[in-house]
Amino acid sequence: MLLIDKAVYGHETYAGARAAVFRVLGEKAPAEGSTERALLGLIVFIAASATDTFELQDVMQVYDDYKEEAAEAARQTAADREWCLENMKQHSGMASKMNTAQRKQETSVAALKEAGTVLITRGTSPAQTRKIIANGTFGGLPLNPLLVDPPSDAMATAQTGLGLKDTTKDPIEEWSLNQLQGFALDGFLLIAQAHVNRVTLPTSDAATVEGEAGVCGYAAAGLIGVLILQQGESSGMPAQQRELERKTKWIGYNKPAVVNALKAAANKNRNAGF
Repeated sequence: MLLIDKAVYGHETYAGARAAVFRVLGEKAPAEGSTERALLGLIVFIAASATDTFELQDVMQVYDDYKEEAAEAARQTAADREWCLENMKQHSGMASKMNTAQRKQETSVAALKEAGTVLITRGTSPAQTRKIIANGTFGGLPLNPLLVDPPSDAMATAQTGLGLKDTTKDPIEEWSLNQLQGFALDGFLLIAQAHVNRVTLPTSDAATVEGEAGVCGYAAAGLIGVLILQQGESSGMPAQQRELERKTKWIGYNKPAVVNALKAAANKNRNAGF
């Protein structure tokens, strides 16, 4: 619930809570249609829907914290992008050779298994690109040498169809047997060589050449080698705005974490006598 000017708003009266917040903020309220306004509105919704009672100062504390996190992420992303560009320049020749080899790669499931290794591509953010290269793993997590088997077909289907990365064993990541188009705005395209027995291959020969022809491996499983093939297109969005957008999307999938942040802000404010 959310307490504003002695009025208590809940899940069913969220619209009133949102209007009250923007009214109280007045000229300090984020502009209509802005990412900041969407972020604040989502935090207000989560606060109003919670069983605990929060106040406007708690909401604004969490909002300001998330904005600062986005600003820091933008600074880190800029540093990661510079690192990736330099790394791409250093290894462009080998990446080009891997790209040529992938275009000639076998397309039948049996032939891919017989080859023993596969060449795969993935578009991702500068931060994950750097982690994948640094750790030499499918998802950029620190290497787990015990992960030498592929995810199950059910896990792979959940990832490729629903985007579900978490499993009972370890997070998984999807790559592609095909050349990708329109990948990772503001990011990079990676190309890697992997042991075929560490990926879940498509279930038919036709599926190896259709669409992105996804293959899945554990995020902490090792790759044979990985390089940056090319840079993705620019979104044209300022870095901090893009990070705010990512943060807003993240909040939509992580409401319990936002409630915990609101509780921490409330405790801090009450202990300070506010």
